[in-house]
Amino acid sequence: MFCYTTVTDIRCVLRELDLWTQISKEHPVFIKTVAELTDKDLSKEIIKQLDEVQKNFEHLHRAVRDACCRLGYGGAGWRVCPPMSGIRNLVEAFLRYNCDFLSVLKCVKTYGEEDKVWQALIGHIINEQEYMHQLFRMLRSQLAFWGAPYF
Repeated sequence: MFCYTTVTDIRCVLRELDLWTQISKEHPVFIKTVAELTDKDLSKEIIKQLDEVQKNFEHLHRAVRDACCRLGYGGAGWRVCPPMSGIRNLVEAFLRYNCDFLSVLKCVKTYGEEDKVWQALIGHIINEQEYMHQLFRMLRSQLAFWGAPYF
């Protein structure tokens, strides 16, 4: 975690978004791969929803990387700072997409209820996504107090 739940500057928020959108876009691929390898026979609707989650997080990850590049991610100094409303929008999008994903994960967990390894895997992903949700809700509440349109 880059912000340690305290927003010190916009870069820490973007780094959190970069990390967690990367992980979140990979989770659906991992789930589908393991489901196929363990004969879980996920429904077409669940696969469609997982594909949509992956697509949403992929799109968001690209937007975050673009904002990072505009900022001079990696310590190269400030270039063009994205407007604060843009950063808030990225956080809001993450929370929205994550809610959708958590809903899909609850359905995915109903498959292979007798398979303890599958249940542990899906449980781990749910816990990780819930952690992310809590983190970004905390960051969002702190961003609300940053009054200036730019850092």
